Amino acid sequence: MDEASTLVSVDNDAKFVAIAEDFLGNDNRLKLLVTDGGTWVKENKDNKFDYIFTDTWHGKYLMLEQVLAMLEKGGVYIIDDMLPQPNWPDGHAEKATNLIAYLEEREDLLLTKQVWATGIIIGVKK
Repeated sequence: MDEASTLVSVDNDAKFVAIAEDFLGNDNRLKLLVTDGGTWVKENKDNKFDYIFTDTWHGKYLMLEQVLAMLEKGGVYIIDDMLPQPNWPDGHAEKATNLIAYLEEREDLLLTKQVWATGIIIGVKK
């Protein structure tokens, strides 16, 4: 990040935000928030971002359209946990497969899928 950049990180668990605060809290470009992801998306739906990493259901499944609408042209959308995992509940593999197919069909995203760790998908908005 350059000096003009900012980063907003949202988590609903204060203990994870506290860890980030311990390591990165002295950077005034960083805003760490403890809140529900869905609430945050609703409250910030009119804002635009160059980079969105989502590790939550809101950003991948529940509010996908709203989150992708927040992505600037040329912006990067990253999601993880897209390869089958032993701890997935019944039916989740189908949700992930359907999400991937939907993202592949979108004409406003260029995608790359990485078979690394839990499975990363990177999309760039056209």
